[in-house]
Amino acid sequence: MSDAKEMKKVVMLTKENILGANDLLIRDVDVPEWRGVVQLRSLPGTERDLFENTVQKRKVGANLELKGLKVLLLSLTIIDGEGKLMFSESDLDKLNSKSAKVINKLFEVATEMNGIGEEAVEELRKNS
Repeated sequence: MSDAKEMKKVVMLTKENILGANDLLIRDVDVPEWRGVVQLRSLPGTERDLFENTVQKRKVGANLELKGLKVLLLSLTIIDGEGKLMFSESDLDKLNSKSAKVINKLFEVATEMNGIGEEAVEELRKNS
C-alpha cells in the first residue's frame, strides 16, 4: 500500500462546525426508588465554571464545606424531556431532602459524565 492510502484524512473544523456541534452528552439513569428514569446531561463550560467556582469558594484550608455541592451539580445536570434544566437554586434544599443513596448514585454518574476528577470526588467522599 502506498503512504497516501494509509494516511487518514484530517478534517479541519470551522468556527461554524465547532459552535454548531451538539457535544453535550445525555444519559438516562434508572432510579427505581423514584419509579422512573432521570436524564443527566454533561455540563456546558459556563455551568462547569459555576460549579468549580462554588467548590473553590467553599475551601477553607485543607477542608471543603460540602453542604449542598452534590445537589448543586445535579441541579446543573438533571434535565427534562425537552433538554431543559429541571431544578433551580430555589429547589436545592428540597432536592437535598431526597434519598442520600439516590443522590450519591446520580452524583457519581454526573461526575463521570463531566470528567470531574477522581481527586475531587474522593475529597467530596472523604469529607461527607
